[in-house]
Amino acid sequence: MIRFMSLLVAFLMLFSLVGSSALAQVDQNRVRNRFAAELEKTDRVIEQARMAINRSNTAYDAEYLRVANRQAEELLRKAEAHQNQARVLNNTNSSLTDLAYGGKLTVMARELALKAIAIKKRAEGKVEENEDAILRQLEKTDRLVEKLREKAPASIPDRLKSAFDTALENQRRAWELYHERALRASLKLSRQAEKSLLKLGEHLRSENMENQRLQNQIIQAEQKLEQFRLDIQECNSDEALELLNQADEKLKECYRYLNENENERIQNSLKHAQSFMQKAARLCSDTESLTRALNKLEAEIENHAERIIGSGNNAAIGLLESAQQHLKDARSLCDGGDNQACAARVKAAQMNLRKALKLAGN
Repeated sequence: MIRFMSLLVAFLMLFSLVGSSALAQVDQNRVRNRFAAELEKTDRVIEQARMAINRSNTAYDAEYLRVANRQAEELLRKAEAHQNQARVLNNTNSSLTDLAYGGKLTVMARELALKAIAIKKRAEGKVEENEDAILRQLEKTDRLVEKLREKAPASIPDRLKSAFDTALENQRRAWELYHERALRASLKLSRQAEKSLLKLGEHLRSENMENQRLQNQIIQAEQKLEQFRLDIQECNSDEALELLNQADEKLKECYRYLNENENERIQNSLKHAQSFMQKAARLCSDTESLTRALNKLEAEIENHAERIIGSGNNAAIGLLESAQQHLKDARSLCDGGDNQACAARVKAAQMNLRKALKLAGN
């Protein structure tokens, strides 16, 4: 079956390179003949499963045998459905893509039929001790496959998807080897698949944790950006505003890369966003910008002071006085060359003035 799928892939690659007209010259009979052989092989396994199920389908069976029979019958029904779908594609009008899909369906059908046979053999006690251990290993690996399918994210990185597909192929082949009585080879291959799947699970957990960490960093950066937007309103710097817009674009990139599991690109975009915000902050914390902010704030306080005092709201008046003190302290700090502390006082004064106006009803 591996050779059959490889042949299909080769034909499909050739199709993409040379086009449909040249493809007509390619000998497709090998592909069709191989597909027909795979269908026939699955038919034989399905017939073996049907015979195994019918062998003990009597009213005298113990309950555990009846339960096993029902499980095997359900698997057989699914196998027959897949096989019927595959058989429909086995005609002269089928494209190579159809044949590839049919090959996948017949392999799935064969796996289900083989598992149905295994269930019946175990229920009937026809599995030897060593063989039973191999069967347990095969079923253990199957459960691991289902667990990973449930927990894996919708978008798996290509390097992990390739490893997952390889492990699935090894497990499929392990089941075939088991029914071909190559028990040692079956056990070895299933254990190999299990080891790969366990390692893949660790990678997925690590990827999920890293994604969550990066998502938290993006949210924090967004909150920081919004705070910067408020802070530079008094700065009146078009350059600082443009830097924050660039930071916003980088954060949007982060979310796009997050959906694509591109962690390295997320980190680069985050670094650029933070750099833009820091540059904007520096532009608005230099002496000239602070002087403009101080003058504007002083004018606003003088403009609103009469209304706030006239409101008679003691809390509002207290906040106004606090804003005036912060303004005085800010001028002193700026004159002393401590721009960072000066900027902090300006921000405190602005906040107190806004709160005072709100309480005064303005």
